[in-house]
Parts: sequence; C-alpha cells; structure tokens
Amino acid sequence: PPALLQRDRETAAVHAVSFLAWTATQLQEATPAAVPLTVGVLRALETLLQPDTTAAADALVPALLELVSGAPSLGAEAQKELLNAALAALHAAAVLPYHLVAPHRRAVVTALNTSLDHPKRAVRRDAARCANAWHTLKKK
Repeated sequence: PPALLQRDRETAAVHAVSFLAWTATQLQEATPAAVPLTVGVLRALETLLQPDTTAAADALVPALLELVSGAPSLGAEAQKELLNAALAALHAAAVLPYHLVAPHRRAVVTALNTSLDHPKRAVRRDAARCANAWHTLKKK
C-alpha cells in the first residue's frame, strides 16, 4: 500500500532500486510473465521519488537506463508496458537533487533517442516527456 511505502520512503527506495538493478542484469533472459512485477516496482518507485530522496540515487539511473534499453526477447505488448513504466520512473527521477542526477544527464538523453523512435505512440509520448525533463534540468 502507498501509505506504508511513504512511511519509510528511503528504505523502500533502496529495496526497489536493488530489485531493479538485479532485474536489469537479468533482462536478456526475461519472459513476458516477469514484466508485471517489474512494472509494479517501477510504479511504486515513481511515487517514492521526491526531491529529498537521496538513498540509492547513484544506482537508480543506470538501472533505469538498462530497463529503457529494453529486452528484445519480450513481446511487443510486454516491452511497451516495461518501457512506459521505466520512462515514467526515469521522468520522476529528474526531480532528485541536481548533484545526483546531473552526471547522468548525457547518458539519459542519449539512451532516450531509441525510445523516441519507438513504433508505439505511447512510448514515444512518454519518452518525449522524459527527455524534456532531463533536457531542462536546473540547479535549485
């Protein structure tokens, strides 16, 4: 439940990022059946990311970039779900403190180029929103 996650946001974020980092390493062998769990964790992580969240931020962006690069072995619908959730989480990560996300800016913008050319309109729309957020990062 969201209320439980919000109570100890930092710890929940650390566990979510650990799971996503592990999932990113297993992505080539992933099956469409594994996608709903990963999507659920990405949606929960999206709500956990607030401007004051700092736990596991250094591992978050690389794990999300691995997920955005996609898994070619997944079916079209499963890949679309995974990409939409990963792009939403990457968009939410843009609100983290500037000094944590700025080193990843160039890698994120470059990785989003493939999603901006995706055949599905929903993926392109989410990629455009995410790219805009990362292009307009500013010190606060």
